[in-house]
Amino acid sequence: MGRYAAFFVVAIGLAIAVPGGALAQIVQGPGQAQAQQPTGGVNIPGGGRVDLMKPPTPVITSPRPGARVGNPIAVSGTAKAGTKIRVTATLVVDVPLTDVKTSLGSADTSAAANGRWSVSIGYTFPTNLPNAKIRILAVATTQLTNLKSDTATVDVVPQRR
Repeated sequence: MGRYAAFFVVAIGLAIAVPGGALAQIVQGPGQAQAQQPTGGVNIPGGGRVDLMKPPTPVITSPRPGARVGNPIAVSGTAKAGTKIRVTATLVVDVPLTDVKTSLGSADTSAAANGRWSVSIGYTFPTNLPNAKIRILAVATTQLTNLKSDTATVDVVPQRR
């Protein structure tokens, strides 16, 4: 850390990059403009906002943990409005001393203005194995800064054929 001095011609409210890759927002100070570290995000003149913090973890509302699911798997949930959502499904088979994992697929969507999202993941891998479960993961990502949330996880049971 150190102090940096520079002169810029900028507009009040403008977001700028400062040394170290951080963002600062220009605000009106007492008799002068000054840079300050914004909290949570930076408003963009003309509309919009750049998030500076990772989004909250999305919530998978369906299917519920332990539910039996068919093919395709319908997954829905809630997240911060406007975030990109990636949902992945992995087949997990419990065998002695380890778990065998195989990707079944993934789907991308965005949370609507009300925060709701839904996807459908189809797969071709056989899931009628003993001790098999499907692990569904959901991660939210901010639109402009690509900051990722923590992962939401739900384990469900594949329908036997």
